[in-house]
Amino acid sequence: MAHTVPPPTYQDAIHRDWLRVVAPRIPVQYYARLCLVSKRFYQRFAPLLWNDPLAMRPRWNEWTEYKEEAEWFRRFVLSHTDPVRPATRALVKSLDLRGLAMDAASFSLSSYNISINKALAILSASFPNVSCILLDDRHQIDVKSLTHNSHGAPLLLSTPGCLTSGLSAFATSSYFRRLVYLDISDMPCERLAGFSSWNHDSLLDLRILKIQGLQMNDAVAIGIFDTFSNRLWSLDMSRNRLTGRELPIRIQQRALAEVDSLHWKARFDVEGTLDESREIAVSGAVFPHLQPIEESHWSSTFSHPDRYLADAPVYDGLESPASGSFIRANGLVRIKDDSATAVKKILSDPQQYPIEYADVTHSRNVTHLYVNSNRLSTWGVIHLIGLSPNRLEHFECNSMLLDTRNDFFPRWLSKMSPRLSGLVGAAHIFRPIYSQNLQKLRIHHSLVTQLLSIETEGLTTMASLWLAETFLLPRAELAYPQAYVPDMNPRLRSLILTKVPRYSSGPLITKLIGFLKLASIQERAIQDARAQTRHGPPVLPGLEHIRIEFEHDPSQELDEISDDETQFSFFGDSDWGTSLNTSEALGPADARQPNANYRRSEPETEQRNSESGRLSDPDGHTPNAWRGPDQPSSNPAVKEYMRLLTNPRLRRSVEHPTPAHIAAGVPPGVLIYGNAWHAILQPPSMPMPTSADLRAMSDVLDAIRRYRKETLASFAKAQRDAGRLDIPLGAPHFHWSGNVEVMMQGSSAYYTDSRHWR
Repeated sequence: MAHTVPPPTYQDAIHRDWLRVVAPRIPVQYYARLCLVSKRFYQRFAPLLWNDPLAMRPRWNEWTEYKEEAEWFRRFVLSHTDPVRPATRALVKSLDLRGLAMDAASFSLSSYNISINKALAILSASFPNVSCILLDDRHQIDVKSLTHNSHGAPLLLSTPGCLTSGLSAFATSSYFRRLVYLDISDMPCERLAGFSSWNHDSLLDLRILKIQGLQMNDAVAIGIFDTFSNRLWSLDMSRNRLTGRELPIRIQQRALAEVDSLHWKARFDVEGTLDESREIAVSGAVFPHLQPIEESHWSSTFSHPDRYLADAPVYDGLESPASGSFIRANGLVRIKDDSATAVKKILSDPQQYPIEYADVTHSRNVTHLYVNSNRLSTWGVIHLIGLSPNRLEHFECNSMLLDTRNDFFPRWLSKMSPRLSGLVGAAHIFRPIYSQNLQKLRIHHSLVTQLLSIETEGLTTMASLWLAETFLLPRAELAYPQAYVPDMNPRLRSLILTKVPRYSSGPLITKLIGFLKLASIQERAIQDARAQTRHGPPVLPGLEHIRIEFEHDPSQELDEISDDETQFSFFGDSDWGTSLNTSEALGPADARQPNANYRRSEPETEQRNSESGRLSDPDGHTPNAWRGPDQPSSNPAVKEYMRLLTNPRLRRSVEHPTPAHIAAGVPPGVLIYGNAWHAILQPPSMPMPTSADLRAMSDVLDAIRRYRKETLASFAKAQRDAGRLDIPLGAPHFHWSGNVEVMMQGSSAYYTDSRHWR
């Protein structure tokens, strides 16, 4: 079976050895016969045949039955170890068991009284030059068997879901001393105590660490970060119990000395800069305050003519990878792939990929960070990015909790333990000023849509979607009107939106389609920039890939809804229409005092000073926090903020306004009470939806598919009318030529129909 190989590079094409170019493009089933042609052919094809023998078997015959595959594995273990000459066994660099039918293989070996662990020990001892071992999801395998009679030391070990004798072995055994890539995700949680044996002398060459699903708390995560942060460039801590309260602060403490070199003053006109001169004297927030952004004439609107131009080369001998410092990437070079398959390809054949090998094994700070499915709060994510040393190239966090109190909701809804999640008012942290090297981002869809997710116990999914879209979305748009748009960071290439609802009453569909339209507009602007700078500096590629990850389809709930126009009984009768006291909602600063309950009371008289604008807070401090204009304001967000300040419990968390605050009406350069502003999110009293309201909701996936069909048809018509294929992108057809993928919950398939999506 032929396999896909990228076209040869210029260096390959001009190489004197033509076999170097041809060999990777020859079907695998011919390798054995080609080895018999001559010594030259043997030297070229034998390493390809034996480099990863277990992974070769499925490529010989893609229709191989499990029984035949298991029998082949048994013969390989018993007949291709000792009988094979040492020179041939030395060619084996990788043992990849991921594609093997392990249950059938174990049964086949049992007839010879050989366990799967013993077979693994035989393989490890027989092939001394093995550098990559992959045993994904093999629960019956104990990785301790790898060390029996083994003379080698692997560079890559991927063992998620495998049994292990304890984490201490990775710190004490010489077999693991050279590891560059380690994946121990989903191991038994009782083994976590072994992390304490890891110290600064352990795994000195480790660069990629994946520790998903280990029930780790913040203390364990911080210990790992302190031990390996200066070595790792990829860290995956998804599916744990991280809250993100301490990790951002630890990142800040370890990286303060390295931030300044990345804040390029030369890019001020295009991107703005951080104002390091403005400090807040009064604390009281959960996290340290982020430095405010000093905007230029262009940066606040993302409209500078040079925003798509790549950075000029840096000629500074002091700032080079060899010196240990870190410089800003130019935005043109794609980030490294930290997947097991990509790293295995490099580590198993370093002579074929010398540049990539040096890049993978180079010591640096974390550039790839995964914190999906944890307990991080919205504020934790904001500060994780904002306090980082601006090095992240790939960041993933599919969901984050929005800190609220139960009295944020109506009484009937509070009884259902509602939880809000999303990332509103934080689009600025993904601008180049904070995320200048970021190229791939996986994040909750509210970054783009401003639509928070609400989960309750006892409320149907359709009703929750209707509530979020009808009442929470307008409040989010009022308090934080700035959502993420492509031109905020033209250096970002891939954006994955998670937790997207399948149904919408309209606003969600409008926002997603609007974002695709903005991507098309950016694509046209980049096309024009390339035409204008044909002989000038290179141009950034812009956004190239969007993936939309949908939640499960709740349409079956509609079958249980009656057809009358009455309101739902499960919403409660007396409490739904009760007027809410929004001034009692607390913001993020009170997350550090989860038990600080208080009785509802009449607002206390505020202490105003019309000349200084000072407003006393409960701790006796009098920071110069903005309380609104002296004259009555017509701005609805400012009016709501001023009303909320009558509650003294909201006069906390003095902070600089973000670009989202300024877009809502806060003057630049002042200080605001973050709690009071955050309380604007609390919706007013809500009427009950009817069955007609829920039945009127539309399928978001169908709407996006129709939009893609329409824009593609308009694009094709424009090509026919022009009589050529290379027509201008963007308006009037607004078809985005990038890659749009759709992923459904519970499915590993990506839907990328080129007729509709691309």
